[in-house]
Amino acid sequence: MREILDILLWGSQITAFIMAVIQWKNYKNTTERYFVFFLLYVLFTEFIGYMIPNLYHINSQFVYNIFITLSYSFYLYWFSCFLKRPKLIRLLCLLFFSSIVCSLIFEDFFQHLWGYAFKTGAVLFLYCATLYYSDLLKQDAVINYLTSRKFWIISGLLIFHIGFLPLEMLQRQKGIVSSLNYRMALTFLNTILYGFITFGFYAGSRH
Repeated sequence: MREILDILLWGSQITAFIMAVIQWKNYKNTTERYFVFFLLYVLFTEFIGYMIPNLYHINSQFVYNIFITLSYSFYLYWFSCFLKRPKLIRLLCLLFFSSIVCSLIFEDFFQHLWGYAFKTGAVLFLYCATLYYSDLLKQDAVINYLTSRKFWIISGLLIFHIGFLPLEMLQRQKGIVSSLNYRMALTFLNTILYGFITFGFYAGSRH
């Protein structure tokens, strides 16, 4: 069963990356142009996070703590490209990097997922997503959501965060991370996320 879950997780991420590469010419001049590199980094993170415990029999949680730092920094930069609220984004960046400092001081970098940094990053992402949807509703122009890369990427990330926040709160319970139910829930959320991203890059080239 775990092998099937690994195939689903890797398959969804690889598919999203391949679609991003194939459609590169259609969005290389948009605010989504850096996602192809970000998705490559996602694959690298998953590979390193998978290989370290198997080869060296040590916890690879630090790999995902680095991922938390870089991914939310990337999301905040991405939002700054189109939300047009520079002062607000700078404040959100300050809050996020403050949470990283708290995680460095109060949490174990090598043994546990950084709770302070992840929760803060997730809440800031949800806030920025809300601003994005609010801006959409205020626009006078008719928007075809089905062909909007931004809409599908943000929607996929929104669903993932809403689902993963409760899971993150359970991580400190002994044995929960290695349990089959946890792996199934995490794989399900990732499959939805990267499915949305894949569709976003495909649909974005249809308009």
